Parts: sequence; structure tokens; C-alpha cells
Amino acid sequence: MRVVDSISGHCLRTEGLERGVNQPIAYLVQRICLRARGVLRHPAAARMILLCSLFLTVAAWGISDHLASQRIHDRFMFQVNDVEAAIRRRMQEYESILRGGVGLFLASDEVTRQDWAAYIGSLQIDQYFPGIQGVGFSRWITGDDKSRHEAAVRAEGFPHYRVWPEGDRQVYTSIVYLEPFSGRNLRAFGFDMFSEPVRRTAMETALHTGQPAVSGMLTLVQETENDVQPGFLMYMPLYRKGMAIDTPSRRRAAIEGFVYSPFRIRDFMQGILGHGLRNISFELFDGMDPSPETLLYDEDNWLSYSHEDMPPLSVLRSIEIGGHHWTMYLHSYAADGMAPEAVQPMIVALCGALIDVMLLLVIVSISREEKNAKRLAAELLAKTEALQRSNKNLQQYAYVASHDLQEPLRTVISFVQLLERRYAAQLDQTAHEYIALACGGARRMKLLINDLLEFSRVDTYGQEFASVDMGQLAKDAIQSLGASIEAAGASVRIDLELPIVQGDSGQLYRVFQNLIGNAIKYRHPERRPEIIVSVRQNGAAWEFSVADNGIGIPPEYWETIFVIFQRLHRQDEYEGTGIGLAVCRQIIERHNGRIWVDSSPGLGSTFHFSLPVR
Repeated sequence: MRVVDSISGHCLRTEGLERGVNQPIAYLVQRICLRARGVLRHPAAARMILLCSLFLTVAAWGISDHLASQRIHDRFMFQVNDVEAAIRRRMQEYESILRGGVGLFLASDEVTRQDWAAYIGSLQIDQYFPGIQGVGFSRWITGDDKSRHEAAVRAEGFPHYRVWPEGDRQVYTSIVYLEPFSGRNLRAFGFDMFSEPVRRTAMETALHTGQPAVSGMLTLVQETENDVQPGFLMYMPLYRKGMAIDTPSRRRAAIEGFVYSPFRIRDFMQGILGHGLRNISFELFDGMDPSPETLLYDEDNWLSYSHEDMPPLSVLRSIEIGGHHWTMYLHSYAADGMAPEAVQPMIVALCGALIDVMLLLVIVSISREEKNAKRLAAELLAKTEALQRSNKNLQQYAYVASHDLQEPLRTVISFVQLLERRYAAQLDQTAHEYIALACGGARRMKLLINDLLEFSRVDTYGQEFASVDMGQLAKDAIQSLGASIEAAGASVRIDLELPIVQGDSGQLYRVFQNLIGNAIKYRHPERRPEIIVSVRQNGAAWEFSVADNGIGIPPEYWETIFVIFQRLHRQDEYEGTGIGLAVCRQIIERHNGRIWVDSSPGLGSTFHFSLPVR
């Protein structure tokens, strides 16, 4: 920080005062400040400075507006990609169910109605596959076999069974199995899906390709008069065992039926989107020509798509699933100024304008504030000296905290433990619990003191930079955590050969130790921890990564976790002081790098930090 005294020409630098002011340099700076004082007194100086300040304000507003728009766009596209991935992932899960049904037929000499019910019941589709209405089997029946088929099903205990709708056709595909076989699904029993054009198109596609096929939009036969929803079906062909299916004609000759699932679109999408999307209107259309007639799903029950008037922050994206196309339309409300980022450019502009006015007033008043400038310079010097004394006192306090304060803590712990051993027989359970709480609190205080000391000494007590083998540091950190790794059953590996950098080996070792230790601590309770240390070069920086498959971190906490004392969990859930990541950030910034995190809640986190290549 530099302060110019426009009257006397004094120019003071607060940096380096602890080591004393170099008098020849101070004299040279004083002469420069005297010349600057003359320039500032020129009538045109205030106008020129104001014009420059206004130019910088406009530039800052433009940059801020661009960055804010980019952040809004990036967040919007992330949600778009997330919705598309969720739909594809859910349809793949449903496809796997149908493939499992086909596998049941191929692995069995005969699949009875009871076998089918047991298989579908074991899937627990209501709990694990929301949106699916059921899983069924539709048998391929020729016109000559229709009467025999109906008689066979009636003999199973369904005297009123018939293939419907009525009429003479060459081929029928009657629904004979459908689980759960209750409620709405009873209405579909015996329905010939091949008799309806939309269903038939999808079934023909599945039959000739041998792959799952999705139908177009239709109304399921399960629908009643209440809560009618558009629907669709997914088909998986089942061919007779031992028959060749290498050509479409052979597949048609070998077809035995279809394993299929019906879906009600609103139930299906709610199973994917949950409580909806934040600040986004989502609509799904059947086919590649969006229109009110092809609307499958409207997230907010308000059709916002318009071919003539699409807002800037909107996406029209086609998805191919099972040989059929859906079109997603997503429009962000944030584009209308609802996002916090949209306000930032205006704040920058207003603050810049305020600064410009204040700057003009300051420059105009320089010539009339000679005495005040002297007083301010003297007060600043006094405050700088006071700050230096405070810094020394803080350093002394850190030493006291690390040494003198720990000694009474050790005494407290020792005497409380001695009290417990000597009078154990005379104390009840509550007293033992109090003693344990006292010891635990003292130990946590000791840990907090040590972490605070480490945080305060990153910049002042670090070693001089030298060549550091990051690969060896990572190995040393893994070895030091060996007991924790073994106890957690974790797998830790270094994916690539790590480079040699210039830095403080002790502090960089602490970064590896903290990030790998956190990956073990915040592991997922239902899977074995897997931790990967890797690196890639990005321009003039090495980007190191520590990836895990733990519990993950919600996006809203990606920045706050690097702030001192910021914890996302209670002390009784995970131990710690909330200082470790703040120390890592201070260390990396001392090395002219940065540290950040990418995470998917429930899937894991990847901590990145960069260091200069040279």
C-alpha cells in the first residue's frame, strides 16, 4: 500500500517497515511524488483521470456482464445435459429389465405365470424403478392358433379371457403376462397390441432389428377416466431357441413374442426429475417436430415452446431412444433476470459510477487538503507500526497456543484420566460419561490449537522453494495413512507418473495427506473406497487431481469448504476442525496455484490443485 502526500511530497511504503526504510530509495520516491503533485494540480488532470475511470467502469461492466451471462449459460447447459443423461440412464435401466425377462425365457424350458410374477416381484419396480407401470409378455399368435391359444389361457383359470379387439387378422400379439397383475393393468389382459398402428410400428422395429424399440405417443389401455396421461411402450423381441435370427426374415419366422413395459409419461418423468428443475421450464415432445399435438410432458403445465419466439437461453435437443426420437425443449427463467448473476453487472456499473464520482471529488480537493494529507500520512504510519506490533503479538500468541496452552490441556486430561482410574469403582455410569466428554473436549481443543498454528504459519514459516518430486510426496503421504487405508479397506493408486515442481516439500506433502485422508474419512458407507491420484498439464500449469467415490459434496458448498471453520457435517458424524482444506488453499496459493473441487453427491468428489510448470 502506498500513500502520496500532495503537500510535502512524502511517499511512504508500509511493506518492509519491519526491516527498516531505505533512506536513498525514500528520497528518490519523495522526488517522484513531488513531480506527481504538480501534475495533479493541472486543471486538465481531474478531467483526464475521470475519463479514464469512466472507461474502466464501462470495461468492467462489459466484462462482468459477459462473465455473468457465461455462468448462467454454463449452469443452464449443465442442467440440460443432466436431464438428457438422466433420461438415457433411466431408459437403459428399463431396457435391462426387459433383457432380463428375455433371459428368463431363454434359460427356462417353460415360463409359467407364477414364474413371471416371481421374477417381476423380485425386481421391486415400485421402489427402484419409479415411472414404470409394469413388465409384461405379449405372445405372437397366428390366425390359425388363436382359438387354441384362448382355450389354453381359459384353462389356466381365466374363463372370460379373449384376444381383443375382435376381428380376423393374420397375426395377433396378445398380452398374456403383465405384472403387477392388479389395478389398471387388468384392463390390458388379452389386448392385441399388433392391432394398433403406433404399437405395431415399434413392435415391427424390435422384431426386425432384434433390439429394444420405443413406441410413439399413445394412450395406454390401462388409462381410466381419471388422471389420463400420454404414454409409450418399450418392446424387446423374444425369439424361439435354436432358430437362426441373422436376417430380418429369419427373425420374423423365429419370433415368439415380446417382453415389454408400458409407461405413463408424467409418472415416468417425475421418477427422473423428482421435484422439478430449478428456474427451468422443461417440455418433452414425441418425434422431431415439436407442437402442441406432439407434447408428451410439460414440467410446469404451461407450454412455453414457440417456433417463432425462442428465448436466447433455450435448447431444442433431439434424443434417440430405442429407435424412436424425442425432442427436449428447455428454457431457463434465469434468462429473464432471475439468476443472481444477472444483477452483478448492474452492481459493477453502479459501484464503478460511484467510485468515479468519489475519485473526482478526491482529485479536486487535493489542493485544499494539504494539512489533512500530512495528518493522514502520520496516522497511517502510526497504524502501520501498530499493525506490526499486533502481528508480532499474534505470532507470540501462536507460540503460546502451541506450547503453553497445550501444557494445561495435557494436565487436565492426565488428572481426569487419573481420577477415573483411582475412583472408577465409586463412579456411576453418568460420571464416566462426563469424564469421557471432558477428555474428548480437551483433545479436540488441542487439535484445534495445532491446526490454527499451522494455518497461521503457512506464509511466515514455510521453507524456501526447491525441486520437489510430487510422485514421491504422494507415496509418502499414502504410506503415512497406511493404517487408515487398511482399516477402511481402501484402494489408493497413483494413476500417472507425477512431475517434479518447485515448491515447499513439507507443505505440499501436507496437501496430499489432507486430500487423501479426507477421501478416506468421507467414504461412502455402501462401497469400498477407491482413490486415484493423477496429473495433467494444462498450459503453463500442472493440474493434480485426487478423485474418490465417496459421499460427494453438493455444488452450493464447493467454495465454502475451503473457508476456515466451514464444516458440512456435525462433529459426531465426522471428526475434524474445519481447517484442513483452508490450510491446503493457503499452501497452494503460496505456490501461485489454485485449488477447487468437482463433485457429484452420492457418487464421489475430485479435488484439483494447480502448480506452475516452472
